[in-house]
Order: sequence, then C-alpha cells, then structure tokens
Amino acid sequence: MITFKIFKYWKLSSNLIKTIEFVDDIENCPIEYKQKAQILNIIKTVCNPKEPFSETSIEKALQKSYKYNIEKKPLIDSIIFIRNKLRDSTNV
Repeated sequence: MITFKIFKYWKLSSNLIKTIEFVDDIENCPIEYKQKAQILNIIKTVCNPKEPFSETSIEKALQKSYKYNIEKKPLIDSIIFIRNKLRDSTNV
C-alpha cells in the first residue's frame, strides 16, 4: 500500500501504480489490471527476499501460476535462466 502511494506521488504510470496497488489483493483488482497484478504476484513470490528462488518459493509461484491460469513453461524457463545467472555471478 505504501509503495503504491509513493509511486503515485512520483507520478509513475497509472497502469504500473494500479498493478502494484492490487498485487496482494487480486480478488478486488479491476479486471483490466488483474493479469498484470497476478504476474507481479508470482514474481514477488519467487523472488521473496527471505528465500529467493528457493524450492519452496518456486513451488508456491508455480501453484499461483496454475491458480491464475498463467502458462507454466515460460515461468519455469525464466526461473531456470535467472537461477543459473545468479549461480554464475556468485561463483566468480
């Protein structure tokens, strides 16, 4: 809620602001922003700072993709790609 107010104050795109505003309230999200809010909710889940890209957060994100009827393959491909990049950057 605070993030959305800050972005509104900064006059960011109303599309972005509405998506962020409803990221944790998908049920009440206006239909025109719902899919974007669902996708952002999935990203927020898999990138959870307490356990980013952990098996638990990935499983939760995949469950949400099923619930929201969002195609899993691009999500899985993206997760694998980013996990590999993160592993490569920490092995330098």
